[in-house]
Amino acid sequence: GKIGPSSKATVLHKLHLSVFNSKKILPCRFMPLDLELTVAPLADWLATGSGFSTNYRLNNIRCMYDQLTLDEGVSNSLYSSLLANRTLSLPIIQCFQISQATNGATSYDFTVGRAFSRLSEVWVSFSGATQTNTNFVCPALPGGGGEEAPVVTDNALDGTPWCPTVRLSIGGKNIPDPAPADSAPLHYYNMVQALGYSPNITRDDYFRDSFAVCFDLKRVRFDHGSALSTRSGDQIRITVKNMGQGGVDMMHVTLFAYGACAVRESGCVLLN
Repeated sequence: GKIGPSSKATVLHKLHLSVFNSKKILPCRFMPLDLELTVAPLADWLATGSGFSTNYRLNNIRCMYDQLTLDEGVSNSLYSSLLANRTLSLPIIQCFQISQATNGATSYDFTVGRAFSRLSEVWVSFSGATQTNTNFVCPALPGGGGEEAPVVTDNALDGTPWCPTVRLSIGGKNIPDPAPADSAPLHYYNMVQALGYSPNITRDDYFRDSFAVCFDLKRVRFDHGSALSTRSGDQIRITVKNMGQGGVDMMHVTLFAYGACAVRESGCVLLN
């Protein structure tokens, strides 16, 4: 929800940075951490309107963490290894998002030219003119209306499927192959595959205002190192058809790429 006028909110959440989820103790003695946080647009979290001020204050910001002090012999052993040109590798995930205006088109081709050593996942989301960037809208029936029935369905009364058809092409490889994703259960299944778990939302929640199309490119589940390589410069293309007329104004493609943070005696290097 949004914070109203003359109100306040106290929040506590985990920083969803992959370096903190690497299941390794971070040697801060050799790799100092610098956390930089960005506040989202005011319209996303402050109640705005006639006579409302957008002035705000952030107070009492704290970072809570668990600290372990290792035995001096263990620290010296690690430092000796780094001095001997050995490397401590920490797996990380980088996120890149590209947005393009669809101008209400019912079909759209989204092309991305980006090279990755390991491309793990591709997410496609949508937004309309009246939605903030915290909302995903269903391309079949965006903007509300018909809330008494699921927005996305495989069997409309007139026989026309409402569900958008989406295909990802990387070089000469089509995902899925041979037919594109064109059913509501398949879209939901692909999202669960990419997440690795079933989200705590209902079917209607997913179809109405949390609709996202996902492509999991990992050959082994949860192993980002087994992801697809696009280092040769293969073009990434997303083709969307059968979107609702005039409701979707923006299409967002989010790319998750696997990398490694190499900790050396001379410093840290990001390997993409």
